[in-house]
Amino acid sequence: MSYPFEGDWTLIPELSHCDEGAPPSSGHYRISVEDKELTLLIDWEDADGTPHHVEFTGMADGAIREAGEVGMKASFHIKDNCELISHAYNSGIEVSYAHRRASRDGTILNVLQFHNRPDGTRSMRLQTYRRSQP
Repeated sequence: MSYPFEGDWTLIPELSHCDEGAPPSSGHYRISVEDKELTLLIDWEDADGTPHHVEFTGMADGAIREAGEVGMKASFHIKDNCELISHAYNSGIEVSYAHRRASRDGTILNVLQFHNRPDGTRSMRLQTYRRSQP
């Protein structure tokens, strides 16, 4: 691992907040980087126990590229060695922004996400993770 945000992370639900609804009751985040190619795997359960899984890849060079569903694009940027920032676009409009920041010692990961709605409003999620034990 060359970046503090790389690795396996376990959600700390009591340190996670959503401005709409309840935060997930559990979650696991895996981030890996090889050269500038990123792989992110995210699993979580909603407060009601519904499981979810998201998996995506990208290049950490700031360029906007095709991603996911038709019409979706994304960009990724590594900042200050401890931060991974992404933007997602649908039909040229930014629909989400995520800022992942690991503590310098690599033990805690904060993920701040904003989702922009078509009506101009946005929602925010802050999730805090602890590095998973091997």
